[in-house]
Amino acid sequence: MLDDLEDRLFEPLTWPLETEAREALQEYVNLIDCGKGGPEREIGGFLDFCGADLRKFQLQWQFLWGSDFSGVRLDGADLYKAELVEALLHSASLQGANLHKADMSACEAQRASFAGANLLNTDLSESDLREADFKEVWAGGTLFFNSDLRGADFRRARFGTEKAGVWTDFSGAKVRGVRFSGTEGTVLGPIDVGENSRSILDGLDLEKWFADQGAPEVRVRKLKKGWLPIDIPKHDTGKPHFWDYMEFFEKRIEKRISWLINSQMMAGMAMDAVGLESLNYLSVDRRASEITTWEAWTTWMQVAEAPFAMCTLEPGQTTERLINQKIRTLKYLPPSNACDAGGWLTAFFLAATCRDEKRVFSLCQISPEFLREASEIEGGGYDDYIYPWIAAVQDFILDRPTLGENLYQAMDLSQPQNATISRAEVLDSLVFPVMNAFYRFVQQDTAKFNEAMGQGLRLFHAYYTADEERAENIYGTIPTHLFGIACLAYDLAQVAPDFNPDLDTPYFPVHILHRTRRNDIPI
Repeated sequence: MLDDLEDRLFEPLTWPLETEAREALQEYVNLIDCGKGGPEREIGGFLDFCGADLRKFQLQWQFLWGSDFSGVRLDGADLYKAELVEALLHSASLQGANLHKADMSACEAQRASFAGANLLNTDLSESDLREADFKEVWAGGTLFFNSDLRGADFRRARFGTEKAGVWTDFSGAKVRGVRFSGTEGTVLGPIDVGENSRSILDGLDLEKWFADQGAPEVRVRKLKKGWLPIDIPKHDTGKPHFWDYMEFFEKRIEKRISWLINSQMMAGMAMDAVGLESLNYLSVDRRASEITTWEAWTTWMQVAEAPFAMCTLEPGQTTERLINQKIRTLKYLPPSNACDAGGWLTAFFLAATCRDEKRVFSLCQISPEFLREASEIEGGGYDDYIYPWIAAVQDFILDRPTLGENLYQAMDLSQPQNATISRAEVLDSLVFPVMNAFYRFVQQDTAKFNEAMGQGLRLFHAYYTADEERAENIYGTIPTHLFGIACLAYDLAQVAPDFNPDLDTPYFPVHILHRTRRNDIPI
């Protein structure tokens, strides 16, 4: 009996097909606030629209995860920033639809028609798109990463361009039998073009293959060398009950923030607690597709930076910071482990992932000497590598000439034999690889950067899967410091044509990496 009840509870809701129902649905959607911050997504996910006629519907921002649109007519519909993760779109018609910035990752859209649609910055990664019609689409910045496109039709499609700093990501995609004649623009490889077995092409070889398919105007951004991070599996740190746990995020997060505002000496505890909240979200929403995951991530960044804003005040002074979309008044905080060297690195790399330049520069005004004092004031401390490492990061941001000297000293001091506080394994697996990736990033050496980043990811994965206890540690969800460098590298690649980092890995949430959510909420 309980099994029957559970089946009924999870049975998709079906939307009626009558004309009156269509009109009522549109009227309801029109009432939803679609302002800059996005709507409340009140339609909901896992709905059944099979057979419905939704042509020219206004469905911007709507949360439609897992919904069934098989056979549905969505021609000319506006689905700007709609959430269609794991949606079913078998034989659906989306001709001329606006899918700008829609998240359609992991969807099933065999034989669907997207002809003439706006796919600018649309996420169609890891999707089943076999025999789909993409004729004459605008696909600048579109993600087809790891998707199955066999038999699809891309004739006369327009991809991104190097000049615009936008390209189309086909890395890991299967394209056997795809028609590309008349297509132009820039793509990212490598791509599997194999007929009966895998055949991976990239660079000039892939450009020649496109020319043979009747698309001589397609360019490949650059042959990638070194590592393939998509081959590094991401272990699962999420738990099924985390989705239910997230329902009360706002109430819990405000309580954590109150510790920071009302009990300054609990600032470090607040940062740790909000960090755990954010990692819980990311463990079940690996791509950061949900707006609430971005809210949690940015709140962690804001709470992590706040103690450093507080510790630079004079007694009796206050300052203001936007935290969780509200202006907060922060009071003086004396030096303590709430503003120590380890916390500084976390705050810095979180700010880098959120592209918060003001907080990045504010953090760089705090000297390593002050951070040493704060770290050791209560009998704590770090291995000596951390202070020249912080100095090197600040040198890079502030364009100081001592970058090379400080970075070399930090890398030398991070050798296992110099460990006095950290375990040698931590220095080898979690500390040095971050410095090495940063070093190669500063050099703008694509091949060596890719190699260093790949090594860092492999060592991070190995460390957090070494035993059962570590595998369940929520801090194994994402290599936060390494991800900060990945975001710096991604941004540099937009303006440095000779720097082409390979950042495709399930360890890096793509919507944070690609700045998809950057303007959705104030930070």
